[in-house]
Amino acid sequence: MDDTLEQLIKSIQTHSIVYLPKKKIELFTNNDLSDLEEYEILNHLFYIGEKVASIKNDPEHLKVIKKQGILKNNTFTLLKLKSTLDSLTFEYIKNEYFNQVNGWLIIYEFIKDNAKKDATNYTPSIQGLLDLQYFILQKHSVELQRLLSSTFKGLQQQNTKTNFLKKTNQNQNNTTPTPTNTELFKEKKQKSPYPTEKEIDNYLLKHVFNVKL
Repeated sequence: MDDTLEQLIKSIQTHSIVYLPKKKIELFTNNDLSDLEEYEILNHLFYIGEKVASIKNDPEHLKVIKKQGILKNNTFTLLKLKSTLDSLTFEYIKNEYFNQVNGWLIIYEFIKDNAKKDATNYTPSIQGLLDLQYFILQKHSVELQRLLSSTFKGLQQQNTKTNFLKKTNQNQNNTTPTPTNTELFKEKKQKSPYPTEKEIDNYLLKHVFNVKL
């Protein structure tokens, strides 16, 4: 069952275009970022397919359109799990999955709205794909909420754009731990199920770009 959840979560990010915004990373670390800049890790668009690769002139990143098929398969898998698992186990898997979907919606929204001014390898032809990946995942989220409404407990998409773009001035005593792979956006007691900016950036650094600050 752990493998099933792991595969579902990993599949959400498949066929994605992402980048690490330097201005956001600088908010959460005092480490020297020169190496990341030298290797064009920051403010540079990457495509997540079978491997993570820089977006260049090759058409590999056009496979973003395949995301819809993968997510439809995830829907089928979740519905099958709902009919075969006990309610407590399915509730856990469903909530883990929804939290990941919500986290990636935040990432996609930020990227589609900011890549034009941030990403060094941005081209106008990329914008349609950035909009598309957000639309596909948003549609997936709405469909799942409808299909799983009998067990859905109010994890609804909210407009987090303003909060995500807003520069945080929180005290340094806010010590949100770096999440593990399948528990990145795990709902904790007395904590919002939505991921923080730091959790999102840490996830991309650790699990997409294999960078640990």
